[in-house]
Amino acid sequence: MSSSAESKVSSTSTNSSTSSTTITNTSVSPPRRFIFSPSDMAQFINSPAKRDLLSFITSLGRSTSTSSYTFDYYNPLIGLSPGMASLHGSLRAMATQWLKDIPPDEKLKARFGNPMFKVWHARSMSRSRKMIQSIMECHLQHVVQVKGGSTLHVWDMNVLKQCSEAGYQAALEDYNPDDTKEDNVDSKQD
Repeated sequence: MSSSAESKVSSTSTNSSTSSTTITNTSVSPPRRFIFSPSDMAQFINSPAKRDLLSFITSLGRSTSTSSYTFDYYNPLIGLSPGMASLHGSLRAMATQWLKDIPPDEKLKARFGNPMFKVWHARSMSRSRKMIQSIMECHLQHVVQVKGGSTLHVWDMNVLKQCSEAGYQAALEDYNPDDTKEDNVDSKQD
């Protein structure tokens, strides 16, 4: 990341087997391209940002690919990682509240789909930043990294419910660019 990057990420070791990560948003701006040349790509390949991104994606993938996982309609959070629980909450809000707020218009005939989808898509775009932020915060706050890069899959149901609710709330709130709240995953300890 450069000095003009939107977020600062730092990791601190608390002992030889665990670490905690803190995210501090200094400003919010649209994503920008930083890789323009082979030397930029080489720098990214060896950067902590690449390692963190791959760790996050791997964790999400592993949470969905276990062969022993079976979906339980009455306990849908069992077997999910905190990040996936947050995504589950956002999708639950889309499937329940959004459908109540933006029902398909049965009266309008359109050649290429229901016109209300444009409204649904606009809402999706205005709330996607908060939904992604909720997923990242749950991942960074609750996924424990072990020395060597492996991940411990030990999440109790209260953590998963908390992350699911955070994702649900994120899907109900529009993004406010004036919101300069600092996101510190260790702030609960202060």
